[in-house]
Amino acid sequence: MHSLMPFINEVTSSFGYMRFHGRNPHWFNSPVSERYNYFYSDEELKEFVPEAERMGSKAQKVYTFFNNCHAGFALRNALSFKRMLGSGGKDLEGILPHDRVSDSIFRK
Repeated sequence: MHSLMPFINEVTSSFGYMRFHGRNPHWFNSPVSERYNYFYSDEELKEFVPEAERMGSKAQKVYTFFNNCHAGFALRNALSFKRMLGSGGKDLEGILPHDRVSDSIFRK
């Protein structure tokens, strides 16, 4: 999104923080309930793996926060990113595809 501040990977304290809001192209022209309606593809998340690793080499801890909370997208993206970083993470098999998450990923 051209009008937003670009991502700059600078560690200025003992911890790093990455926040993922999503890339909804209608951010400024949509109601708050729709602004975070964005599901990151694996390809998009992979772009940030080296950035998180670089941040981790300079900080004692790195926190990542997924704020693309519409329809449960944050949970799925956080688990995928955790796995990409080699931090384990729950196997995503059995979790509904992102277009059906709103049906409830917590349903048994």
